[in-house]
Amino acid sequence: MSVFTKVLQHPFNRSRRLRALGRLLWWQLVAPRNGEARQFGLIDRIRMYVRRGETAVTACYYCGLFEYREMLFLLRCLRDADVFIDVGANSGVYTLLGASTGARVIAIEPGSRAHDRLLKNLRLNQIDRADVYCAAVSSAPGQATLTTGLDATNYLTIDTQQPAEAVRVLTLDSLQLPAGAWRVCKIDVEGHEESVLRGAVDFLAAPELAAVIIEAGGSGTASGGRLHSIHNMLTAAGFNLVDYDPDENQLAPAAIDAVAVDKTVNLIYIRSRQWCNSRLANARQFQVQGRTV
Repeated sequence: MSVFTKVLQHPFNRSRRLRALGRLLWWQLVAPRNGEARQFGLIDRIRMYVRRGETAVTACYYCGLFEYREMLFLLRCLRDADVFIDVGANSGVYTLLGASTGARVIAIEPGSRAHDRLLKNLRLNQIDRADVYCAAVSSAPGQATLTTGLDATNYLTIDTQQPAEAVRVLTLDSLQLPAGAWRVCKIDVEGHEESVLRGAVDFLAAPELAAVIIEAGGSGTASGGRLHSIHNMLTAAGFNLVDYDPDENQLAPAAIDAVAVDKTVNLIYIRSRQWCNSRLANARQFQVQGRTV
């Protein structure tokens, strides 16, 4: 599917296709090609730097809330007394969305270039309720090697032939989190999700952790096994897989066997349906590219 088709068929752009097409054409034809950053409005008064090659950020430039379902779920669940943990923050799209709700954010990003962009985006918006770690997350603390030059898809590797950098590794269990505050966590670590969860036994058991948004699946023969392993670890910790309809603002139970294993998907797990329904029903509205969501 071409980028034009993806942008024009995106649910955020359903009633604004001409405007979306204009943004796409401007970026493809006019935007700087020398690495220079431009600013755009991400949500409400939150702005963000965007550069050519930043796929996750340009997707939001084209489509507002690019991961429409997951991002609206996050925005509608968080409140200003909560904590949002962004594992694999990259340039900070989810971090900034979480901060836009007033929640405290904990952003973890191992890539040195992405970490630098993340800090610049936080400074641009004068966000001070943020703790930022330049580190990877895994099952045990230590050191690891991270690929470089792949933007949002850099991953931990043992291949010494690839361009890479040494990074610090921490576990979610090692984080010092405010006691009593509700928590929502997003995990996007390019295939390393199982190891992240293995180092998060106490983190997942905490009753304050209300929801987890986690990337899973992908290509390769092992993707189905990884998907079910992630599911089993989260359900064992008391979470239930759900689907979320952002237009109806409704949750529904979901079955892991119905999830396609041959493509990357974001899964939403919740601890309490009652808690989530209350948050969703009483969420405030946000402004994204002139649209109220």
